[in-house]
Amino acid sequence: MHTRRKPPAPVVLVADDDPAMRDFAAHVLRDAGYNVRKAMAVPEAIECLRLPGVSAAVVDMLFVNSGDHTGLDILRFIRTQPALERVPVMMITGFPLKPSVVAEVHALRAELWAKPIDPAFLVQRVHTLLQLYPGGV
Repeated sequence: MHTRRKPPAPVVLVADDDPAMRDFAAHVLRDAGYNVRKAMAVPEAIECLRLPGVSAAVVDMLFVNSGDHTGLDILRFIRTQPALERVPVMMITGFPLKPSVVAEVHALRAELWAKPIDPAFLVQRVHTLLQLYPGGV
């Protein structure tokens, strides 16, 4: 008799320099059954993305702890990596953005949402993105 193994849960990267937001999003997504990798700075997020298996990413736009680097740098990295270029990305921000930045986020095929993020909405959006783009966008 063969028992079917349940496939591993998708891995979601949560990158945010705000510990409360990062831990909140990670907790909510773990409770919903996802595996989570957390990053608090742009270089750390890129290192997490270099490891295989990321299925989706939730990325803050602004990182006060990463010099001139922003979440846009993470998104650009994702879109230039063959193994990641189709990964769905939710960009989140608590600040107004220049129209040119918003246009680039959309051109790079990412969603943009304002903070604070409702926990149920976060889970629903990640779930929907992974259903719509099981192999990425």
